[in-house]
Amino acid sequence: MKEPWNIPEAVQIVVRARDRSCIYCGVKFTKRSVEGDRRRNATWEHINNARWDDTSIMKTNVALCCHSCNSSKGAKLLREWLTSPYCTDREITQKTVASIVKSFLRHFPTSADERKKIFHTRRVFALVERPSGLAERVRAQGVDSMGRAVFSWQTVDACTHSSIG
Repeated sequence: MKEPWNIPEAVQIVVRARDRSCIYCGVKFTKRSVEGDRRRNATWEHINNARWDDTSIMKTNVALCCHSCNSSKGAKLLREWLTSPYCTDREITQKTVASIVKSFLRHFPTSADERKKIFHTRRVFALVERPSGLAERVRAQGVDSMGRAVFSWQTVDACTHSSIG
């Protein structure tokens, strides 16, 4: 079945099998009906509207949600919408949404701060795994009297520059 968003049929099959209820509020879908409860009608949702035609993430970006949630979210960014009155009134949060949405939130950060945090975390792991003695220096400088990791990004930068130079 051809959809207006040019969602490939193979993706439609996977998504329809996966999403039996709204990925946001959890309402169970019924057969589409004009006279019935429109909220129970499944609608196509692009979790990230800006990437609606990005085939590399289509299976994780395309989902089914109820008409009410889709109308409320519109073109809003997911994290912004989750803090809207619509979501707070219905107790829709990052913790209550379907696993596909939780996965999307984890893998596709939208804010610059979140991207920076992920970049730095990956950088620390890469540095600590390097066989250059850097791990020992980061650990030595980044542990308090209780043995907890407390290093700062300045410590990592200092260790990185001293191991390069």
